[in-house]
Amino acid sequence: MFPMKMKLLLCFFISLHVMLSDERLIVSGSNFSLSAYVGQDMTLNCSVDSHIPPEEVSWKKIDKHGNILVLLYQNNKIHPDSSDERYRDRVEFFSDEIHRGNFSLRLKRVRTEDKGLYMCQVFAGPLTANTTVELQQLGFSGFHVMVLILCVTACGSVLLIWWLILRSQNSVLCVQMCLVFCPNILMFFAFVFWGVSEGFLNETVTCCALFFLRPLMLLWSAPQDNDFPEKMRYVACYSFCLEFILFTSVVFSVLYKNVGNRLLHFSAFERSMITVLFGMMPVLCVIIIVYIVFTVAAATHPLKLNIMAFISFDILPPLQLILLFYAFGVARGTFLIAGVLPVIVIVARFNWNYICGREGLKCHPLVTRTVWFIFTLLMNVIIGSFYLMALENEEDIAGWACLIMFLQVLWAVINFRRSFNHWGVKINVAVYLFGSAGVVLINAVALMTKLIVKKVNGEHSLGDLRVTVFTSESLFAVCLLILQIYDVSGGFKQSETQLRRQPSFTQRYYNRGSSLQIHGTEPIAQQNP
Repeated sequence: MFPMKMKLLLCFFISLHVMLSDERLIVSGSNFSLSAYVGQDMTLNCSVDSHIPPEEVSWKKIDKHGNILVLLYQNNKIHPDSSDERYRDRVEFFSDEIHRGNFSLRLKRVRTEDKGLYMCQVFAGPLTANTTVELQQLGFSGFHVMVLILCVTACGSVLLIWWLILRSQNSVLCVQMCLVFCPNILMFFAFVFWGVSEGFLNETVTCCALFFLRPLMLLWSAPQDNDFPEKMRYVACYSFCLEFILFTSVVFSVLYKNVGNRLLHFSAFERSMITVLFGMMPVLCVIIIVYIVFTVAAATHPLKLNIMAFISFDILPPLQLILLFYAFGVARGTFLIAGVLPVIVIVARFNWNYICGREGLKCHPLVTRTVWFIFTLLMNVIIGSFYLMALENEEDIAGWACLIMFLQVLWAVINFRRSFNHWGVKINVAVYLFGSAGVVLINAVALMTKLIVKKVNGEHSLGDLRVTVFTSESLFAVCLLILQIYDVSGGFKQSETQLRRQPSFTQRYYNRGSSLQIHGTEPIAQQNP
């Protein structure tokens, strides 16, 4: 009897041991730190040995501000949408190996900020376990080296060209063209290589677009524009407006991505409205571009095209703001913008010289322009508050705010030229030196500093580059605006003479092809968008 009880007890303990030994969860990874060059693909090892299939496997990056979710496997499904934005579309599991317990992570196109400690955490029934992998050494890639070379070359070229200009009494046209194009094209390629290796979409595309289009602003504001051929001077007169339209097109092309990600969150009516509004934006921009091309190439344009260009330019500001609201998922306030902003734009748009000049209130030109400047400043404060409302939930709000501020300054400069028929440009060497050399130097140094700091610290220590890029460019544009507003040398006299017998809006359009003269000497000034 006793031996039988001993056998039963022995069988019970053996069964218990087998049962307990079957409940196992072993997670193993790399036993050493990993190193790579930026731009390479890396594999972070994580092997799972469990008595049941794991319910959840998550890769996280250990961060002092809180763990960052890299990739999640849950309920037999991979959830790439749960990844943090900085890892989205760059991480994946080896799907064919998951049934074998291989949950290694493939990290593609390694960036400098990927440096750090990663944890693979596994949940299987009541058990949990984890392993860590350290990505320690990240060397400079070929793209990084190219960024540094291009930035140094841009700085050296702009300083050399300015030295040549200041040394020579009569600046050679080719030297001026080198100043306008060379440093900015070099910075354009520097941001292209930066974007391929490190940058994000919004930051890369907008910064590249700015430096690609900067020569247009520099052509318009060149102090030695008398050295340009007559055709080039005519092109330079419209280059500023062309930059605004092209840059607007690029910015709202970037916003298409945001809209696509959030389109399902809107109602059917709102989705149709978004489709129509985003379809209108490129059409309006194309109309204005065609108008400018006609004006520069043929020095004339059809009446209908002129009217369409006027209307398109006045529709752009409220349309931009409404699209920004929808792009960032903030639908409230759009109808208020659609009703209020066009009124403000129309008030800012009318001919201030004619209303307040000799034919109207007979105000001094300096007083008229000061009032216009104050009104424009208040108008931009109102528009800026709408923009901040739209951007309140964005992580990169500072970058977007600086970019939008730059667009508003460009619009103010063009609106001043239209409101006062002031198509000349007054510039001094100091301002042009800052715009052509200072802006390039500031942004080249900022880009190199951010690249080096990221290499050392492995994180975005200097924030969004758009803050530096568009703040410096906005400062240059504001200086140009102030110079035009308080140009008391020739701009006022020319405008007053041209507008002494200003016809009505309709008359001005239907008399475009005629040879009407003001006091028999000067042709009637034609406004341009």
